Amino acid sequence: VSLIAYERYINAENEASRELAIKEHVRSLKAHVDGLSAKSYETLPGKRNLDFVLIFIPVEPAFIDALRQDDSLYTYALDRNIVLAAPSTLLATCRPIAHLQKLDQSSANAMKIAKQAGQLYDQFVAFSADMSKVSKALLAASEAQESAIKRLSTGKGNLVRQTEQIKALGARTNKSIADNLLEDETENPRL
Repeated sequence: VSLIAYERYINAENEASRELAIKEHVRSLKAHVDGLSAKSYETLPGKRNLDFVLIFIPVEPAFIDALRQDDSLYTYALDRNIVLAAPSTLLATCRPIAHLQKLDQSSANAMKIAKQAGQLYDQFVAFSADMSKVSKALLAASEAQESAIKRLSTGKGNLVRQTEQIKALGARTNKSIADNLLEDETENPRL
């Protein structure tokens, strides 16, 4: 903040000059509050809303004397989402802000975790459904394989027996059916 008027207040040689300078100091602080408030930092795009903007008054007596002159100054600033801070109040102001930021970050992390947990759950449900489809498909494939093997080499009318009968009747062949497909005397496959 500008402390030019406050410097005149301190260096004033008479009470009238001092009174005029301290009033100008308060007007300067209010003008600074109004200027920051008009910038609408809380509406910046891409930023989370800011609750307050701090004005740091680095000279403690300038802060105290301004509040003595106008005891509504602090409320005036707060109504515009501006917090006046001086060396004696800055730490007390910043610590709660830091704590609130940590809470806000924890809350944001918890929301991210909840969102990711929901996505993980949905993926797990989809994975379970796919595994169920795979199990059904494997069962169907196993049943189809078993049926094909029966047609190929089990029972009296199976393909292996019929093919071997054709060969026994004199069909010319260059190859032979594998032994594991031929049935034994009890007509069970040797797989």
